[in-house]
Amino acid sequence: MKKSVLISVSLLVLMFIAVYAQQHFSTSLHATREGKATAYAKENGGMELITNIPMSQLACKGCHAAKYADGSPVDDANYQPSCKDCHDFSKGSAVPESVCLGCHNRQVYEMQTYPDSTDQGDIHRKKGVKCMQCHKIEEVHGDGTVYKSWFDEGASKSKCTECHPVDKLPSNSAHNIHGKNTDKFECVACHTRSIVSCTNCHFETLLATKKNRAQVKISGFQMLLKKKNGKFTSGTYMTHSYDGKTNVIFAPFRSHVIMKEGKTCDACHQNMGNKNAAIAEYNDKGTIQMTKFDSGTKKLSWAKGVIPLVADWNRAYVYDFTTYKGDIMNLTSDPAKWEYVKSTTDNAHLYYCEPLTAAEMKKLGFTRDPLGINELVENNTLKLWTPYPNPADNNTFVKYNISHYSNLRITLNGIDGREIRELISTSINPGEYNINVNTNNLSSGTYLIIAYVNDQNLVQKLIVKH
Repeated sequence: MKKSVLISVSLLVLMFIAVYAQQHFSTSLHATREGKATAYAKENGGMELITNIPMSQLACKGCHAAKYADGSPVDDANYQPSCKDCHDFSKGSAVPESVCLGCHNRQVYEMQTYPDSTDQGDIHRKKGVKCMQCHKIEEVHGDGTVYKSWFDEGASKSKCTECHPVDKLPSNSAHNIHGKNTDKFECVACHTRSIVSCTNCHFETLLATKKNRAQVKISGFQMLLKKKNGKFTSGTYMTHSYDGKTNVIFAPFRSHVIMKEGKTCDACHQNMGNKNAAIAEYNDKGTIQMTKFDSGTKKLSWAKGVIPLVADWNRAYVYDFTTYKGDIMNLTSDPAKWEYVKSTTDNAHLYYCEPLTAAEMKKLGFTRDPLGINELVENNTLKLWTPYPNPADNNTFVKYNISHYSNLRITLNGIDGREIRELISTSINPGEYNINVNTNNLSSGTYLIIAYVNDQNLVQKLIVKH
């Protein structure tokens, strides 16, 4: 009798857990899959601008494992995200690490590149910390708010300082200057060992097979950039090619390869005795070679170390883009089938991040002034960024942020102030927006982007160069 009662109570507990978890599940990123859609969307400056293929026609949002957590097969045609993806309730409510890693494969790549059995491995995993000891249940199951990305404020609820309080940090120069200034610096800016990322992702393979193909996984580097809230953090980039067109995206990223000791000051500061290769190259050439393809060996090399996201990010970085010429349906890539496409970028955009300003670059030891810098002008209602790319050839993007409902008008003008084209004239709700401006028919030269709001105006320069 006691045994049957215990079983009944256990089942009721499991049912309660399942029902409670589903209360907000429809709002979770696991259910909506909005992260990739937001990064890809043309209105956010994403890769859709060069593919002209909407996310609804891609397999990304319907990505799933071959089997549910209980081992039953997934019906590809009728798949919808659900609790079954992660939970095998016949074994309880806990989710094994292997299930998490089945989808979050970037962490798998990190573990392969920096094994926990070596001194390069993640300090948390070495101590036995599991995914759900850091991540909160509301992040996984949803909290009632629909987020566009885990970079949205509130989507990721775990903070390093919950386990490592600021007032308990060891006293050293890095902690005293940066670590205790938590409104400006995130811990991962110094404590990330490396970012692991993919480069030269081949979009044609995704369309044909619903699977990803990248030329190589790269490591040993870290972008230093700012989140949209102004905090310095670690970041990464990814490059893509499609039909001869090229794309790069920069984003803040929290690597799961964390080191206890942190970076030394001269890893980021060229003016503190060490040689930061990226800063030295920029000071010498005004550009940074991010990836370099050897057509003879068919191998790709890439920039290593800390690479600051410079103010003129839309022109300073150089990539050798490649495409795959082998059997597109065979997902085992032949390294010899990768071929060079070009070193110009057709579309580059920032995803939930901002570059360093010219003043911040100088603090790191940059001696060359950035060109066509992507600086911000603002008043109490509107923020207006320099168009990007700038200089522009066929098109550019004007990004702006409106703080409250307002009447807004933005125009394209000649350098003499003469209006050439009205870009937008509307009453608009608060938010951040992008305007795609066709510059193909404009003569090479300097133009003005003028935004009018509340009897004030903001101006940014645009250079067109064909």
